[in-house]
Amino acid sequence: MVIALFVDNEYSVENEILIKHPKAVVFTYVNSLRNQDKFSKLANIDSNIKKSYSGTDRTVVFVSAWESDHPEVKPATKTRIDLGLKLKEKPLTDRLENSGVLGAMLTHRVRITSSAEIDQELNNWFEEAYKTSI
Repeated sequence: MVIALFVDNEYSVENEILIKHPKAVVFTYVNSLRNQDKFSKLANIDSNIKKSYSGTDRTVVFVSAWESDHPEVKPATKTRIDLGLKLKEKPLTDRLENSGVLGAMLTHRVRITSSAEIDQELNNWFEEAYKTSI
């Protein structure tokens, strides 16, 4: 039991998968919300999750919704979306926060509470995240 005092109580696990397809094909596949159940952590946690879709995938009016009673799947709030981005070495701001619980693959989080917050600054961050990912 003495060794427990000297062992770190945190650990991380990383995994890498080589996908042998062009980046454009992979991007189109993962960019589709209908395909995300095939690799979504949420779908693996709750097999009884109820999903619904409305509109054309990858368009502005497309809506993807889910319902779940599982505590790890249901939204933390009904009035906010937490958007995760990977922007290496980008400084944090009041709006561009540390990703926190969103996962190790993301570096930043933007909390969105109204459509007015989907602005040019957010679009620039999207574009930067996309360009650095390819």
